[in-house]
Amino acid sequence: MENCVFNTELYQCHHQVTCEPSEEYQLHCHNFYEVYHYISGDVSYRVEGRRYELKSQCVLLLAPHVFHGVRIESSRPYERFAIHFHPAALSQENASLLLRPFQSASSGVGVYFADTERFHLSAFFEDVLSSASLEEDIRNLAVQIRLENLLLQILHMSRKVRGITLAPQNDTIQEVLKYLNHHLDEKITLDSLAQKFYLNKYHLNSLFRRSTGTTVIDYLIHKRLAHAHQLLSEGVSAAEAAERSGFRDYSTFFREYKRKYGIAPSDTVSF
Repeated sequence: MENCVFNTELYQCHHQVTCEPSEEYQLHCHNFYEVYHYISGDVSYRVEGRRYELKSQCVLLLAPHVFHGVRIESSRPYERFAIHFHPAALSQENASLLLRPFQSASSGVGVYFADTERFHLSAFFEDVLSSASLEEDIRNLAVQIRLENLLLQILHMSRKVRGITLAPQNDTIQEVLKYLNHHLDEKITLDSLAQKFYLNKYHLNSLFRRSTGTTVIDYLIHKRLAHAHQLLSEGVSAAEAAERSGFRDYSTFFREYKRKYGIAPSDTVSF
């Protein structure tokens, strides 16, 4: 299968091969569930403060709001399937069961499964991608059924292969991350954070960047925007979403949101 991408508002599925190495991790977070099926290449992931080198035929599950990114380490072809989906893409009666493998990822980490070749996940991804060629009146139903089939196979896999939870490597940074994620709506400064954890603020920021790949403030902005996006998709007003996500100044929220998502907060589609 050649490079293929299938995007809608509820899901984004792709199969791609990339041969150009990257200097930095492409770090981000959002309110979609994600499944990465890694086929080949020399790549590493950062997942909430942990660097992880992917192995052939592995699967990585990420829950919403998990801060992560990939770096391509060499020009060896990096091939992967990936799907990002909103829970609204699933039938209501099946969602709880199908999302069960992601539960241990919901605390701000990822779940990694090695040696998954016998579960033939590539075929399930290809099935989802092939939905793009169907007639419009049956396309949405087809992709829902095929996405649920993929998640059902992952659920089966999770019962046969033990997943490895990817948590931050540094204990101090793990506590800092936990604190930030539980206090997103509060006023947090580098000074107040350093004082709370009895660290010099420059040392804290350096330690944080070394572990996560970004600064404390940049991390907070990413997390707050993802949280605001989720609230907006649930029908919350833009002003309330900004306040509940920790933005004290609406103009700053508007500017950062539009820069990240390419639209004004009020134009976000609710599901």
